[in-house]
Amino acid sequence: MEEKNKFNYHTVFDETVDAIFITDGYSGKIIDVNKSACELLGYIKEELIGQNLAKILEGKNSAIPIKTPAQFTMFGSVLSNKEISDKFGKVIYVDMVINTFSDETGNYVFTSLRDASERIGYENKIIAINDELKKSIATKDKFFSIIAHDLKNPISAIIGLSEIVTNKNEEIEADEAQEFLEMIKNLSQHTYELLENLLNWSRIQTNNIEVNKEYFDLNKLINKIINILQPSAELKRVSLINGVDENYSVFADYDMINTIIRNLVSNSIKFSPQDSNITIYEKNDSDNWYISVSDEGVGMEESYIANLFNIDVHTSRQGTNKEKGTGIGLLLCNEFAKLNNGSINVISVLNEGTTFTIKLPKEAL
Repeated sequence: MEEKNKFNYHTVFDETVDAIFITDGYSGKIIDVNKSACELLGYIKEELIGQNLAKILEGKNSAIPIKTPAQFTMFGSVLSNKEISDKFGKVIYVDMVINTFSDETGNYVFTSLRDASERIGYENKIIAINDELKKSIATKDKFFSIIAHDLKNPISAIIGLSEIVTNKNEEIEADEAQEFLEMIKNLSQHTYELLENLLNWSRIQTNNIEVNKEYFDLNKLINKIINILQPSAELKRVSLINGVDENYSVFADYDMINTIIRNLVSNSIKFSPQDSNITIYEKNDSDNWYISVSDEGVGMEESYIANLFNIDVHTSRQGTNKEKGTGIGLLLCNEFAKLNNGSINVISVLNEGTTFTIKLPKEAL
């Protein structure tokens, strides 16, 4: 019967999934280990017997503060997320349970280790994701507070100008009234474009947007954009030049490319001096189409370019006629380019001009 119990004990001891060490209660030397302990630490049983458990667990990683089992005072409690080291110095995270027992032969410590590396890995990923989410939320809150401020200003101006025109219409000359109406129109157009960009941005952030790629005539699209933006360009005597060949087709989402080019051309107008040119042209190679918007404007420094598509940094500047912006247009352009498996490159020389180039893959060919 005693032999049978002994056999059952060793069977359970060896087959349990937890790594188990039985050590002398005073010296901390290992008396017995099971198969899981050898597998966890990379030793064979003979290498472990007689060794000090604390030194074995510390291994080659001297930074791990392991106490000898005899020094533990909270026996029976679970010590979670403990770092130990295997035979080769690899750090392993374990949950450790330590108990003491005695019989007529002496006092012993029963140490059980369960590999928690996978769980700790998941926990660390969750912590990292939560940190990124907090950072993202804080950044977006800051970003939208800036946009809310930029929305408030033109709307307040529209209200103020409207009140002047309506309340003092008998005192205002026709030319002056026309000037006020032009200002209201420009402010309204700016606000509408901002709201449109915000709507598209929110659709991207909520994954509520579809990419519908098709072949379309790029030359016709550029002409359409020029017609829309021509009044703004004429105010600064800026020439908009369509350098795209007729019947030149690309494969992408029409609405997204329309938004990208319109934002880039609008941006170029804002930063162009009077009597300058903005040219939209294309190039291609065997793999990609390249659509460029090039101006002769104020240009940008390298440090500024580095943050153009970074939501963490507010990059809006006043234009050459003190036009205001929010920076969301370029962020939207970058996101739309990515959704089309493309990218946007920027080359700029301070006080000479800037060229934005959209790269689109010829994946449909």
